[in-house]
Amino acid sequence: MKHKWILSVVSVGVILTGFSIALTHAATTTNPSTLQNSAQAGTITVVGTASEDVSPDSAVISAGVLTKGSTAAQAEQRNNQAMKKVMMALEKDQIPASDIQTQWYNLNPNYGKPGANGQQSIVGFTTNNNVSITVKELAKVGSVVDLLVKYGANQINNVSYTVSNPSKFQQSLYALALDNARSQAQSIAKKLGVTITGVSSVDASQQNAGIFPIFAASSNAMASSAVLSPGTQSISTSLKVVYTIS
Repeated sequence: MKHKWILSVVSVGVILTGFSIALTHAATTTNPSTLQNSAQAGTITVVGTASEDVSPDSAVISAGVLTKGSTAAQAEQRNNQAMKKVMMALEKDQIPASDIQTQWYNLNPNYGKPGANGQQSIVGFTTNNNVSITVKELAKVGSVVDLLVKYGANQINNVSYTVSNPSKFQQSLYALALDNARSQAQSIAKKLGVTITGVSSVDASQQNAGIFPIFAASSNAMASSAVLSPGTQSISTSLKVVYTIS
């Protein structure tokens, strides 16, 4: 009898433990959904968008000089001499120094064919000096490219058009994005049979200036008389708006 009584106690302990686990599991699975439903009740959330096509007002030319030499010093000297000619030509063409910026400058060894032992030896060096030139008069872009080539730039990487101050379009885009959000919310409310009573919050962190440079040319050849077209660019923005309903 004594042993049976001990076994009964153990059984009850197991039952109680299982009951405790069941309660804990139930609390874990039901509370998040209850909180989520409570947080989302009485609102409609939409993302309003707006965009506008605008004409670029500036261009950025990426160009440079690549030179080679039997020694590092020779490759650099040749590059410096060629770049000075390019910079002087840009200055004479009234391109301000503030609109010219170095993009990269590198000096790399050139290796010959592997020898009998499989090792390669250095046979020379290459220096590459590349700059970006901002041209604020779009009518001059083609002539500036020609000028670069004429005075020694043998690397014309690309020409991109952009809008220098996209923020000036932002206020009108905000208004259009809010109109778009309101239209979406009203359509949803009508389908649900509810009424919009106000705005709970507006999140502008999703707004995007939406300026994407248009690359009009890309070449490392010594081309001239470039025919370029700036086209138009799309500026866009988006706003997350939470409306209260009843």
